[in-house]
Amino acid sequence: MRSPSLMRTAFLAALLLVGAVAPAQDGNSMGRQAQQSEMEKRAPDGGGGSGNTPPPPPMTVRIVTWNVHPTSVGGETPEDRIIRLIQFGQTHRIDIMALQEVPRSLFNDQARLQRLSAAVTGAGYELLAIRNEYPPIDYNTPRRPTAERQNAYVVIYNPAVVEPQQPPFDPTDGGLAFHHPEAFQEGALLQARPPVGTVFNVHHPNNQGDSVLRLLSWHNEAGTHARGHVEQLQQEIQNELEPPRIGRHEDWVVVGDFNVQDVTAEMQELDRDYQVLTHDDGIDHIITNAPLNNVINDDPALNIDQQFRSTGRHLALFGELLLSAPRP
Repeated sequence: MRSPSLMRTAFLAALLLVGAVAPAQDGNSMGRQAQQSEMEKRAPDGGGGSGNTPPPPPMTVRIVTWNVHPTSVGGETPEDRIIRLIQFGQTHRIDIMALQEVPRSLFNDQARLQRLSAAVTGAGYELLAIRNEYPPIDYNTPRRPTAERQNAYVVIYNPAVVEPQQPPFDPTDGGLAFHHPEAFQEGALLQARPPVGTVFNVHHPNNQGDSVLRLLSWHNEAGTHARGHVEQLQQEIQNELEPPRIGRHEDWVVVGDFNVQDVTAEMQELDRDYQVLTHDDGIDHIITNAPLNNVINDDPALNIDQQFRSTGRHLALFGELLLSAPRP
């Protein structure tokens, strides 16, 4: 039997002006001493060193992907759902929360933003965002979005464990960027939704240094477009993400709402080549070149289906990456 699947710019000025990405402690989010303490708790025991000393064991980075849906569901707003996930993530040591279909209206309402800001910083997290699902139209190659409705991407992260290599110093820069949008298109005229992402430095414990984790979050097109764009994703992974960069290993992970079931030929090919985690319905995915554990999803006591379902089949999907310390 097949296992449950072997398993940034934008306009974030309003958000930053209300301090949603303000430091959480003492002007430095979380101090390095706190980072070290957190890392010592997070990583398995093991020594580093050189020569004949065996390499340190990999550390764990827990990640969740969720299409939160841009409208209220059962009287609960999108920010209500995000705040519940933040609280859950703090309790269950989630390091990265990648959210799709966050409503753009959230970025224009100070009261809503302040409430979300308080939840983010209060839990020791920080936030990156991009307000559009499509890049600006390039009038030299005027490809139009394949859909009219656009929402935002949000990534919430624990800076004690991961920090973006290029933090959003400019208040109009939300910290996420479109990843090679030219590779994601429908024919010559339509611009498909490309992934967005950032590159994190992962803080390893016991002075082992930082490794690199490249994160992409994707809300793929739906309907007849979706499967062809999965093929474009696979080619982009092969071209840009899979080979080692600068002579060293680089971990990467693509998460999101793929709108393609895991049983299709396109997803089966990804399944063969990479570590893949998905729910039984196979719509939301975590795909990575790192070892990947299925965490939380299968714990009946947590009742994920009821707690983190937005609409339709979109359930939060939790995985755990095993990341090696940087090579000497």
